[in-house]
Amino acid sequence: MTERLHPLSMLIFFLFTIILPAFTGNPYFYILSIIIGLIMLFNTLPLSNVLKSIPGYLLLFVLISCFNPLFYHDGDTILFYLNGKRVTLEALAYGMNSALMVIGVLIWCRIFTHFYTSDKIMYLFGTFSPKTAIIISMVLRLVPLYREHIGTYRNTQKLLGIFGEGTFFEKIQAEFKIFGGFLTWLLEHSMTTSDSMTARGYGVAKRKAYKLFTFKLSDALICCITAVASGYIIYAIITGAFSTVFYPSLILPTFSVKSIVAFLLFGIVSVTPTVRDIIYRLICRTTTAPKKP
Repeated sequence: MTERLHPLSMLIFFLFTIILPAFTGNPYFYILSIIIGLIMLFNTLPLSNVLKSIPGYLLLFVLISCFNPLFYHDGDTILFYLNGKRVTLEALAYGMNSALMVIGVLIWCRIFTHFYTSDKIMYLFGTFSPKTAIIISMVLRLVPLYREHIGTYRNTQKLLGIFGEGTFFEKIQAEFKIFGGFLTWLLEHSMTTSDSMTARGYGVAKRKAYKLFTFKLSDALICCITAVASGYIIYAIITGAFSTVFYPSLILPTFSVKSIVAFLLFGIVSVTPTVRDIIYRLICRTTTAPKKP
């Protein structure tokens, strides 16, 4: 049901969930964004795919959290000394806060790339900026294609007994051979694509867009709710409702009426597509269920 939203309303929704939390600087806001993002991931992707990505998020959290106190030594609370350099609680807390922000953005970007396909990009940007639309859609299409092609090259080398055996330097040399073959194919593929677009008359005349989507009442409601929530959260950010102090001493943010209302608005807007999907599935299940005689 989420993929049936209009591209404009979907773009506004994902800009709200990806960009706006990053400017709050509030760890509680980041945790809320991650929780709702994981719920939407479990509702969107297969369970095995989501479970496989969780260790990567945890590893990223540990790396970013440990990176900051090792290179920045500001703060009053000293935890221990490492090679004569002090490791402070404030630097560790700042690194953990940054890690939460990065993970939340990555989760929502993954959801965005799943729903926002190339046809939506072409529809939304193709009328007034066809070159931008074709570049974005080609990037979204060619990156998975190139990854798959490199995997095909590597599997072929393994079957021939060239790749996967030998010393460490021989494996590196095999990787360079694979990359060289892939680069040759990439240049040939780019020329073929360019000639194909030229032969089909791309860019010769003014482009006409086929209207594949319709802006419905549900799209208007999502846009209005997102706009209202965005305005209030921006107001809360400006007035310091999410302020968190890390240096010179750690002061965690306190809950206020403004922050609680902002949390509720963000939560309501973020879970709206998931709730719509669940309601749609329940309606389809009840309508398609066989009636008892």
